[in-house]
Amino acid sequence: MEHEQQNFLGVALAESNLLLRRWNDVFTRQHREDFAQEAAFAAVLQCNAMRKPAAFPSLVRVITRRMRARAIHRHLRLPECVAESDLQLLPMPDPLVGSHLLVAGRLVPQAWLVACLDGVLPRLSQLNRMLLLGFYEGFSCGELGDRMGLSEMSVKVRIHRSRGLLRKKIERMVRAADQFES
Repeated sequence: MEHEQQNFLGVALAESNLLLRRWNDVFTRQHREDFAQEAAFAAVLQCNAMRKPAAFPSLVRVITRRMRARAIHRHLRLPECVAESDLQLLPMPDPLVGSHLLVAGRLVPQAWLVACLDGVLPRLSQLNRMLLLGFYEGFSCGELGDRMGLSEMSVKVRIHRSRGLLRKKIERMVRAADQFES
């Protein structure tokens, strides 16, 4: 039994570290080892209750994503004594990789797209907006369905349609823009 848990712990640590390497922000880099260890330990505690042991890596990823999101959320709610250098918490584009994305055949600054997204998101219904944001915070469609009283398939359809609607609106805005302010 202890040998199995050690195997699960090794898999969990590897999976968690792999996922955390996706984020290159200051906060995640500073706390990567802590997140990985805490997430691996939490996942190992839940591994005995799993019906499908093959889903263990997915469990680790969900726990890791949520742990990171909650830590960032807690950190952002700290009092005003937070140093200005700590405000670079969210994933920022790497200047060497490029801060522009190809949208509707045009290179668009990511900052412009984020501002555009802030203007387009409120156009979704409240339920669809909550489902979309919840999904990107790391909740599964099943969990969102349980929370909102919807079937998992209904959640998937709503998220798919909301993403398509956002994409179309943003593409229209990109085509209409003469130039982009970053």
